[in-house]
Amino acid sequence: DESPQKQIPSAEGSFSIRRSSDAIYSIFVDSRRNIWLGSYRHGLFMAPKNAETCALANTATGELSYDIVTAVVPVGDKLYLGLDGGGLDIYDPATATSRNINASGSALPGNNIVDLSADNGKVWGIDYNGGLFEINTSTGAITAHPTEMPQADASARATLSDKAALTEKNRYWLIADDGNGRLWLGGTSI
Repeated sequence: DESPQKQIPSAEGSFSIRRSSDAIYSIFVDSRRNIWLGSYRHGLFMAPKNAETCALANTATGELSYDIVTAVVPVGDKLYLGLDGGGLDIYDPATATSRNINASGSALPGNNIVDLSADNGKVWGIDYNGGLFEINTSTGAITAHPTEMPQADASARATLSDKAALTEKNRYWLIADDGNGRLWLGGTSI
């Protein structure tokens, strides 16, 4: 592969990003100004403030259940990690351990988590094939929501392209909480 490389320093040395699938998919800055990087194939990196190296958590270190980290959100002293193919890990940085939740052992609608958002005791997530879900962080209860985005109403159809307005199957990609009790979802028509 002749594509350019980017070296990312870590406690284990460094890894090369060579292919488009070797990428950083999520960045989160915690209250201590540490930078957390969710990567595709290498797990989770944490770059402490004013440091030149990263700590690494992945399947090889035994700290994560899956190495494709697509989303990182904090809940208390834990990090909820969306995994592309592995469901969701709840990671505890203090103990360097995680607990996995996946579709085969829970109500999680799928194992391909593309985005997460935390709000008032809930973690909201999007699964690539299963749509929107929520996790009550106090009880651990998971509620799945319909997998298709709502269709545009008749008045909106006049202003949207026929493809965007009339497509029956749509896919969510992004989720954000605005702090006012509303979720914002982004997606595409396919």
